[in-house]
Amino acid sequence: MTRKQITCICLGSWLLVGLLAAGIATHAGYIHAIDAPIVATVTRFRPAWLTAVLLVVTRFGNPPIVTGITIVLTLVFLARRHWYSAGRLALTVSLGSALNRLLKALFNRPRPFIADPSITPLVPAGGWSFPSGHANGTTLLYGTLIVLLWHAPVSRRTKVFGTILGVAVILATGYSRIYVQVHYPTDVLAGWLAGVGVIALAWLVSGRTD
Repeated sequence: MTRKQITCICLGSWLLVGLLAAGIATHAGYIHAIDAPIVATVTRFRPAWLTAVLLVVTRFGNPPIVTGITIVLTLVFLARRHWYSAGRLALTVSLGSALNRLLKALFNRPRPFIADPSITPLVPAGGWSFPSGHANGTTLLYGTLIVLLWHAPVSRRTKVFGTILGVAVILATGYSRIYVQVHYPTDVLAGWLAGVGVIALAWLVSGRTD
């Protein structure tokens, strides 16, 4: 990708995060218009088998798991003298996660089951709701790995398969957070977008845009 394209992705991602954040801060109608129909659709279909699957999937975004995978892969890169990949992964995930925590503290959006006590979440969750840390963490981790994969000396088939697998984990984890009712769709969307924005920014700062 060209530097111009990456810049557009970075700016576009943060613009959309800003629009979502502004809507939440002002209790704008478009936030409810996005959240309500998606929540209704997702929670309407909750068979036991899907619940069992998503209760496992949602753990992929747990901060300790994201942090653990990041540390292990960073050490693997360092052991193989892949200095750039190690630094890129560690800094992107750590800085992106710190920014996510800052946004949570700034907007203080209550989780769905706090705002509506009639909701019974399927998993425990604490802290603020916006943006989704699980959606953000998986995007930062697997999104960065996808970028690094496309710069690695491996076959195109491997790159395509790795990309599909990474995107599937990111999307499934985000979906699971809505399904278990600990996040609104706009939380998840903001988590994805902020992750993409940080990855794009890291890509620009690194100077590698080929």
